[in-house]
Amino acid sequence: MTEKKSPIEQAMDLANQGKVEEALGFVSENEEDGKKEYLISKLYFKAGNFQKGVASLEEAINKDRTYSTLWEKVGDDLVLLNKIEDALNAYERLYIEIPENSDILLKIGECNLALNNPEKAIDIFKAYININGEHEVALKRIAKAKSMLLKE
Repeated sequence: MTEKKSPIEQAMDLANQGKVEEALGFVSENEEDGKKEYLISKLYFKAGNFQKGVASLEEAINKDRTYSTLWEKVGDDLVLLNKIEDALNAYERLYIEIPENSDILLKIGECNLALNNPEKAIDIFKAYININGEHEVALKRIAKAKSMLLKE
């Protein structure tokens, strides 16, 4: 006998099938501040509708700042889709919301390298080192960015 799926699991299944509007019916109006919008954003992201997903995530963050940590997941997903500029925007939004998360600077720097912005990448990796001390990966990425500048 199979276990009955929760409403959110059912909604995710529908979102995977591209049936977002039907999936939204499973999100309760009674959710705590921000959670409803967060769940809606997850459904849109799952269905590949990043524009509506971002809008819903912004609503969730406006109600509860703790949801801003999700910008990193959004950025990671966008990198996988090779939407580097959009990923950079997501990572930068996270850093603006939670500047104490200095590790995100590494991903911001990587995006700048991928977008052929070596000067900006160098500045970002140096900022990371200033906050966290010397870091092997950051130093190697600075060297790569400098070599990109020499090729220009």
